[in-house]
Amino acid sequence: GVALLCLIGVLILARLRALTSARAAVPGEPVQRRKLPKRIILMRHGESSGNVDESVYSHVPDWRVRLSATGHAQAIQTGRQLQQLIGSEPTIFYVSPYYRTRETFANVILQLNPTQVLDVRMEPRLREQDFGNFQCSDRMALAKSERGLFGRFFYRFPNGESGADVYDRVSTFLETLARDIQSESLGGDTNAVIVSHGLTMRLFLMRWYHWPVELFEGTDNPRNAQMIVMVRRSDGNGYEIDSDSLALIGLEKPEGADNQQPILLPRQREYLRHSLGKCAGFCEFTSANAALRARAKTEQSSSSVRTSSRGNRGVTAGSVTTESVTAEDVACAERRAETLNAEFATLAPCAPEFLDEAAPVFIAAHDDGGEDDGVLDEKEGEGE
Repeated sequence: GVALLCLIGVLILARLRALTSARAAVPGEPVQRRKLPKRIILMRHGESSGNVDESVYSHVPDWRVRLSATGHAQAIQTGRQLQQLIGSEPTIFYVSPYYRTRETFANVILQLNPTQVLDVRMEPRLREQDFGNFQCSDRMALAKSERGLFGRFFYRFPNGESGADVYDRVSTFLETLARDIQSESLGGDTNAVIVSHGLTMRLFLMRWYHWPVELFEGTDNPRNAQMIVMVRRSDGNGYEIDSDSLALIGLEKPEGADNQQPILLPRQREYLRHSLGKCAGFCEFTSANAALRARAKTEQSSSSVRTSSRGNRGVTAGSVTTESVTAEDVACAERRAETLNAEFATLAPCAPEFLDEAAPVFIAAHDDGGEDDGVLDEKEGEGE
């Protein structure tokens, strides 16, 4: 009897919630929507020891691979660029739990005012593609060769993941992000910064913008510590990516189609046709939109563009420049990571006096306080 009463009570509450929600959908009445965050910023980790020497993966677990000295400098510089971009606007960080992304985050956040960082969340669904535990160099070379023939999105590494697997877990993260936007924690002039990996970033964009597999196959990773910035549209409905960010992954906006799906840069199409032997219709299949097909045909007819770009796959923009980062900055970052280990790198800024003000923010990154509600790289040029 008690169980039946409880069930009835639950059904009544559910019905009341449904009626409350339905009122907002009555024709003629405005639907209440939370304002989207001002920006969603995707940031790749700085250069890691694995980017420098792939043999590291044969004896160090992928998730424990650390930043190189150059990677620390890149992260510091990117943090400064982020500060210039967002100013004092409030920000929430979502960080992959891999050491190299944690260390990148630790360097980035020190360039911001700690009071503007609303929350820091370690998010396992943003981790790198699983390439199969310890990675024997010979076996990995063979697997990557097979992937080139099979397709990057669908090829599953032995004892690891396919791009499609990463796409699926990124999709569940988007559900969490959507709930955060609907809550009081994220929206308005807030920025969401996602510190992750090259492949994961591209699959995030593919999922968000509903890009087809063929378009993803032609893209490249951004270089270490580069940012892709998604800016809220002026009408508040969705996000757009500027041309500079698109170029980092080998894409461009088609002329006269601002709200349409991007297309591959000419050099990307040349790489696919001449290096991978893809058919000429491959790129046109990336969209059924007539304007994009017309744009692609125009590009195909430009032999001078094709000739100059042949075989030149990769991002047009250079790596993050670090001239303004001093050797002392890098040494400080390395000491911080070494002293506390990468596991706790986010807790120890070099300046002790900074801790009193910033510690709550950094500790939040490791706070388990509450259940996760969650269900919304590869190396430089090639991976992680």
